[in-house]
Amino acid sequence: GVRWKIRRGDKINVWNQLWLCSNENSFVTTPPPRGLENMMVQSLIHHENKSWRLDFMEQIFNQSNIQQIQNILLLNSNDKD
Repeated sequence: GVRWKIRRGDKINVWNQLWLCSNENSFVTTPPPRGLENMMVQSLIHHENKSWRLDFMEQIFNQSNIQQIQNILLLNSNDKD
């Protein structure tokens, strides 16, 4: 199947862009918390070890969105998305 890959995430808005792998909806379905409306995907990534910031994501997203995000492969951050 098709799978998204993300490098830096600095050009992908969490709330306003299609970036999740889903047959139903590729937008994040969790409403944005106040003050995080312009958050970019790079804020969700531990860039040192190329992993998702699960602790942070659990404070913001519903479980369905967290699972969708964790299914996205993180690549070397030297290249652009």
